[in-house]
Amino acid sequence: MWVTDAISYAPWAAVEAARRLLGGDRRAGFEASARVFGIGFAETIAGTTITDY
Repeated sequence: MWVTDAISYAPWAAVEAARRLLGGDRRAGFEASARVFGIGFAETIAGTTITDY
């Protein structure tokens, strides 16, 4: 994963996750963010790309 600003990625990801949870995009219990929001969740954060090596 590559992000333009690694320091601000975590807060932006947390805000996006909270926005989705408050909007009803969730299931009961503990799950990883990729399982709840889909495997492309990380790429929904501005400036993030996934690169396969």
